[in-house]
Amino acid sequence: MKCPYCHSDGSRLDNVSVWGSKPIDNLAGPGYPDLYVDLSTHRLVSGDAMQDWRIRHCPMCGRKLWEENK
Repeated sequence: MKCPYCHSDGSRLDNVSVWGSKPIDNLAGPGYPDLYVDLSTHRLVSGDAMQDWRIRHCPMCGRKLWEENK
């Protein structure tokens, strides 16, 4: 089953297909931007694109997004 937060069908070339298919609504609370999982850089990105954080797993389903080279 594909997680709507960290999978994309890749059919569009807009932010929705690059950032997954569904926003993580107001994770920080009211008044804060939605967050998205950026599939191309493995980051959690604010909806206004002003902040991002490196992540290894999808915060919603736990799927591993990348592995660090050792």
